[in-house]
Amino acid sequence: MSNVNIDCVICSEIVNNNRECKSCGALYCYTCIKQWVDRSGSCPHCRKTPLMLRDHHDDSSFLHNRFVEKLADDSEVECPNMCSQGKVKRSNLKDHVEKFCENIIKPCTMKKYGCKFEGNFNQLQNHGYECVYLKLEDVFQSYENTIENLKQKCANAQQGEEFKMKISTLEQTNEMLRLENDELKEKVRKLQKQQQQHSSAPQQSSSQNNVNNSSYQQAQSNDQRQHNSGNNYHNNQQHGNTYNYHQHQNQPHQQQFVFQQQPQYHSSSQTYSTTFSQQPPNNPNYSHPSSNNSSRSNTHDNDHYHKSTNKQNARRSSNKDNCKQQ
Repeated sequence: MSNVNIDCVICSEIVNNNRECKSCGALYCYTCIKQWVDRSGSCPHCRKTPLMLRDHHDDSSFLHNRFVEKLADDSEVECPNMCSQGKVKRSNLKDHVEKFCENIIKPCTMKKYGCKFEGNFNQLQNHGYECVYLKLEDVFQSYENTIENLKQKCANAQQGEEFKMKISTLEQTNEMLRLENDELKEKVRKLQKQQQQHSSAPQQSSSQNNVNNSSYQQAQSNDQRQHNSGNNYHNNQQHGNTYNYHQHQNQPHQQQFVFQQQPQYHSSSQTYSTTFSQQPPNNPNYSHPSSNNSSRSNTHDNDHYHKSTNKQNARRSSNKDNCKQQ
């Protein structure tokens, strides 16, 4: 081990967190070589410019040598406080300086409770038998725990108050939302009711119109039937073909039919009344005995026809007026 040089080229001490140059293999402390590279940018031993300075996990010009690091930890170094212990392992140097070195000056462990004593390791051990604060350490610790609990309770109480305020705010918000929800429900109910009324109104009007149309059509059909029956009756009276056969007393075996066509005009249509009668051929002064009755019957039928027509027209106009009003 003595043949291996593990000293830093810059500080001449055993390397701490070593870095090795890839070009020449020189060893450096990480802190030393970092400061050097930041100033000059090259290796102080071979003067070659490194790429960069990184951790031992990276591939750079300065690498971390684990073998050298193990040798450095096992090597013995002098105590920086020049205590009587002499040399200690480099791996234990930190604990020795902080806890066991006899020349290091440290305060009393009860400083946080008010003790102001300071001394080395041996002096602190002797002070422990006389320190009043150290004897009351349990009381101070109990008080400290009580204070910590009170702080926690205060924090919880404050947090509880905040929670109460938040809960109160949420309750108010919930109440406002509930009222708004009720108002919206009422508006929706009114809108639905109006929609139902609007949708049912056309159905009622359409059904009423259907009833009115059906009644109007029925009235028209009744008027048409009455009109047709009156026309049929009038046609049968005015345009009927009657055949009167009369036998002459003097000529029982000689019969002659005479066709008489008499045009008659009623309103806008032209009708013809045709009468077949039998009269003696050589007696121009002969008149049929039913001719006078036929003329009276025709006059009566014409009056009846005009009256029925006037009634039908009046009824038809009345039905139209009723339909328009509805």
